[in-house]
Amino acid sequence: MRDVASHAEHNWFWNIAYFDEPYFNGIFEDFVFPDGTAPKWESVNWLQKRFMIWFNQERLRTVLTYPVETFNLLNNEEDFVDEDNADFVAEMWSKGHSFFMYNSNSVDSLASCCFDGSQKVLTKSSDGVNYMTFKELYESPYNQTKRNFTVYHNGAWVKGKPIRLPKRPMYKIVTANNKEILVTDNHLNPTLRGDISTTELTTEDYLLFNNCELNSVKEVDNHLTYEQGYLIGMYLGDGSMENEDIENFSTGINLSLNKEKYEQSFNIINKAKNQLGEIKEFKLNNPYNNVYPINIFSNTVAMFIRQFVSGKYCFEKRLSLDCLLQSYEFRKGILDGYYLTDGGNSNRIYSSSYGLIEDMEVLLNSLGLQSIINCSDRTGEKKVIIRGQAFNRNYPIYCIRWYESCNRRTQSNVYIKRNNSIYFKINSIEEFESTDDYCYCFEMPETEPYFTLPNGIITHNCRLRNELQDNAFSYTLGAGGVSTGSKGVITLNFNRLIQNTIKDKEHIDWNALDKTIRDEIKTIHKFLIAYNEIVKDNLKAGMLPVYDAGYINMSKQFLTIGINGLIEGAEYLGIDISTNDKYFDFCTKCLKPIYEENKKAKTRDLMFNTEYVPKMSGYKMV
Repeated sequence: MRDVASHAEHNWFWNIAYFDEPYFNGIFEDFVFPDGTAPKWESVNWLQKRFMIWFNQERLRTVLTYPVETFNLLNNEEDFVDEDNADFVAEMWSKGHSFFMYNSNSVDSLASCCFDGSQKVLTKSSDGVNYMTFKELYESPYNQTKRNFTVYHNGAWVKGKPIRLPKRPMYKIVTANNKEILVTDNHLNPTLRGDISTTELTTEDYLLFNNCELNSVKEVDNHLTYEQGYLIGMYLGDGSMENEDIENFSTGINLSLNKEKYEQSFNIINKAKNQLGEIKEFKLNNPYNNVYPINIFSNTVAMFIRQFVSGKYCFEKRLSLDCLLQSYEFRKGILDGYYLTDGGNSNRIYSSSYGLIEDMEVLLNSLGLQSIINCSDRTGEKKVIIRGQAFNRNYPIYCIRWYESCNRRTQSNVYIKRNNSIYFKINSIEEFESTDDYCYCFEMPETEPYFTLPNGIITHNCRLRNELQDNAFSYTLGAGGVSTGSKGVITLNFNRLIQNTIKDKEHIDWNALDKTIRDEIKTIHKFLIAYNEIVKDNLKAGMLPVYDAGYINMSKQFLTIGINGLIEGAEYLGIDISTNDKYFDFCTKCLKPIYEENKKAKTRDLMFNTEYVPKMSGYKMV
């Protein structure tokens, strides 16, 4: 331990974080070592208890400054979730051990909000596009859905990974265009007035939606054309496929059109079949009852269609979402071809396959268009007349409609366009009883902590979105997190600052104190930024191998404003140190200016936080 003390004299220190089981699972459950093995809670739990017992015995023998220990415990707002470790913490304190306890109702060093397991998400891996629920994705094998994993967002695929955390209160939010989002009470929702937590939302708020077109993925782009997409769309609406024709050794593709649709689409179909090649026969059979039947006999065309369409009957057809990997023109062709065959007025498409309607919702999203889905369940109607023939209605009819991209900035209480973004009004917010024991989210890049749901809603991933990320008051002495912490601390002596600023304790000039605090913080920021440049130079020079090895990440570290002497400053002003409004108001007046200046100073590369620190010789006192 002499080495540790020596490091302390040179302003080095180290921390140890202990975890209860929910914290451990939240941080390491989706982590694997290079050899493919995963951390085991049972062995970590045994080891950290063993170390604490031993280290307590050492501290009873002599005073040890380091390491600074913190035990992280999760509560459910009534009691501790992990009762065994809560009892162990109490036992250690009873035996004279000295350590911090970090107590929270969420694993907020990881994520302060999440989604219900039934929320559908859109991701991409080496095996293509994955459209499934959070729960299905999280539980699916790595080789099937998570190799080279990316998440759909705002017209692109961005890096991320799924995470799972303990269950929290859940809400269902429904927008004016019938889009649902199932989120926790503390989820952050991008709105017209900023990122707002679920419990603070009202039906006067508007949620942010995607309006960016998705580009093709170069590695798998087959340069498919608008006409080829149009053929796929027409087959979705009115197409069928015969078994292999023994005489012609080819598969028959049938399209049943009326005269108007036939005239509109014939040239496009002809181009598509020529682009695909290998056509045994392409003909129009004899029209009847305004039906213009087109037949294409071609194994090549049949294989092309099967690549993007599954299901034989109209109520079971699905569109393969691997089409999202192809060109915008191809996907636009799918929409237009489907609209021609099964479309109605005002950008409406109808289908008895709800799965297909969901697929079209995703397709529209990838085209930068917003949609709304409605259902007409008239299965009780016995007869439906189609082209002069009577049919039974056996399935509900689903309708998807999309909003035109036009110059209209608002549409009553439906949506508002602002700064090249579109927001849809919230219709309802209600509590939702989840059947899952967990909630789920994605860990996304800190530079843009958002992703887009398949229904078009842009949402916050909330990864590392605790008070640290917002540069508010925070706690980094071992309170969770991986490869994070503080790069440097400069501590502000509040007692000295208050006494130098406030001379008349009977008539306190709070404005003067506010200005003094802000001026001091701006000065400290300059010193911290200068120190950060030294760290960067040392890193470039290869002098910080712990960073190169990945144990610490500069982008996750903070430049810290330390606070010391706040209580003594309050006592100087005659304020009672207890649970009372006057003391709370004093603390707010002292801490809020730091919070606001830290937020102003944040850049893409620099984050500032604030924390109480013990008064030690290793810290610079301002």
